[in-house]
Amino acid sequence: MKKLLLTILMLLLLSSVSFAQGEYFGKGTSTIGVAFGKAFDDGESTNSYQFGISLNGNFDIVVATISDRYGDQVAAIGGTYHILNSAQANKFKLAFVGSYASSEELFTLGSVFHTDLKLGNTLFLKPFSGVGLVRFERSDARVTYQAGLDFYFKNNKSIFSVSPQIVKFRQETNFGIQLAIVFDMN
Repeated sequence: MKKLLLTILMLLLLSSVSFAQGEYFGKGTSTIGVAFGKAFDDGESTNSYQFGISLNGNFDIVVATISDRYGDQVAAIGGTYHILNSAQANKFKLAFVGSYASSEELFTLGSVFHTDLKLGNTLFLKPFSGVGLVRFERSDARVTYQAGLDFYFKNNKSIFSVSPQIVKFRQETNFGIQLAIVFDMN
């Protein structure tokens, strides 16, 4: 599970889409959200279930459980700090992210850059890319790259998001998808 765990954590915990909820409504808005993710690698798959909150659109916290088809499970925690954030479309946004999974001694630190493109009254596209460092079981830190598209529907009080993603780590490229719903608590 270690390879798949690494993949799913990189897909979901270095992603601005999964729990960086503050970016959807902008600064000053607190949110709560849940997400489901699935990563694929060499015929195997891993699932993740996440719960997160955003504190005034500035800082987000997530807890997640990740499992594979063999019944292995890992708990993780992560956080996002929004450096550049605006609820307006076509504005560039930047966030710093980090995560930790104790049972696998996995640490991640990175940054994600993205923008929102308005496609319709309630439909948006968020292209994003990121770079991060991963330290796994006391090994040297490794660089990872991530890119994806987040399609989301937004009304005044909620977001529904579908996000296919690609992660490049070492010589491997992995794929995943995530579904999320976020609610404005103000």
